[in-house]
Amino acid sequence: MNQTAVLEAVPTVNPELSEVLSLVEMYATQMKTHPLQVIFHLPNTPRKLVNEFAGIQYVDSVLWVPMLAVMKDRAKNEKLYQALLDNLLCEAGASHQSHVMLCQEFIKSVGVSPFYGNFQEYSSLPSHAVEMMNAVSGMNEDQIAGFNLMSEAIVPYLFKMVLPAFKRIPGCDTRYLVDHITVDADEHAQAMIDAVSDMLEHGASVGAIMEGIHLSARTALSIPDALYAKQLRGAYL
Repeated sequence: MNQTAVLEAVPTVNPELSEVLSLVEMYATQMKTHPLQVIFHLPNTPRKLVNEFAGIQYVDSVLWVPMLAVMKDRAKNEKLYQALLDNLLCEAGASHQSHVMLCQEFIKSVGVSPFYGNFQEYSSLPSHAVEMMNAVSGMNEDQIAGFNLMSEAIVPYLFKMVLPAFKRIPGCDTRYLVDHITVDADEHAQAMIDAVSDMLEHGASVGAIMEGIHLSARTALSIPDALYAKQLRGAYL
């Protein structure tokens, strides 16, 4: 089942849940229709742009595991805790290769060094990931639920956007991208929908959940926004 099908399969008997999922879908549509998609589907996507995106993803992948750990430890709702724990175990590779290592192999396969000190060469954007790491410690449980729900819903569309360009690179290891497109869209997104539904039934704040959604979506969209702006001004020529 793809991510859109997951959202459509959720009963909308709870108007609050329907409102939350409508906001998620609005932001997912913005990612699906982002103008950067055209650039990544070109037969000659600028290699500097491709490399910069890969470098940004490595920074995010390294920081996402501790962010999940912090969010998990702040969760009191049982379903939210379990969803975050399962996600954490998946990212950290408790029973399989970690997504951090998959991402490292991904960037190395396109010629980007995993040496952390090099990433300012590609973009100033990695600093946003550190700010998000700091912000998590100030979120309440409802905001965390919204943040993670949106992340699981929107990242698959970001990776679908860029995948064609990476597939055209000889020897590129796309497992990191493909795995997030399938696992996030199916298992993790559904687990977060179930958690948010349960939280709403127990009096969670719709407003706080939406605050988390807004923050997560804007963080995710800031990456293609910035890259597209750089493309327009000829930074990748």
